[in-house]
Amino acid sequence: FAKIIGAVHKSPTLAAYRGHPGLQNKFRSQYRVHLTCGLHLGWVIEGAVGSEYKIEASYLSPNVEVAINVEEATQLYRVSFLVSEAVVKKCCIGMRDKCRLIDRVLVPGSRDPLELYCVDLHHMQV
Repeated sequence: FAKIIGAVHKSPTLAAYRGHPGLQNKFRSQYRVHLTCGLHLGWVIEGAVGSEYKIEASYLSPNVEVAINVEEATQLYRVSFLVSEAVVKKCCIGMRDKCRLIDRVLVPGSRDPLELYCVDLHHMQV
């Protein structure tokens, strides 16, 4: 995910698109594509939901709501990449060392407080 975020910031196609007159008129030169990522680990049940005309996969678990809240928290903490303690515990030591604890919070969908970690990314160096 870190490499994807870096690729978005380094993309020559997106850099060229920033100069589009419509974007320049609306946002001036401040327009930039931002991608955020929030990860959580937990159980989930996948099931098909729909009718004979349209079927979609649906994921049922309180962990889905936790994952959504972790991603939404990227805006609050102003970081691109945020992970829960459950993810950090599954990482190798090298990756764990790159994670910085930023908060311990109670999020909707979780009974217990979650530790949230960010990975400090320098987008142009990824």
